[in-house]
Amino acid sequence: MKSSKNITEHANRRMHQRGIREDAIAYAINNGRKKYTRGCITYFVGKKEVDAAHNELNGLHVLVSCDQGSIITAYKSKSPKW
Repeated sequence: MKSSKNITEHANRRMHQRGIREDAIAYAINNGRKKYTRGCITYFVGKKEVDAAHNELNGLHVLVSCDQGSIITAYKSKSPKW
């Protein structure tokens, strides 16, 4: 599963550093909770959004630019709470 969003160079670098795959990004965008903050959309995958097959995605955050729709960065929170 690929994301239909553009991935910035910064996001691509961070994804590789943090071991976050594109299919994980797509899962977060398609299934995560959405919050609008500071000109960005933050997608969050928490306990409610994961099933047994995607448990490793618990705590994943994906920041997407509102104006360009590009993925800015992605990270996993150490304390997976919204």
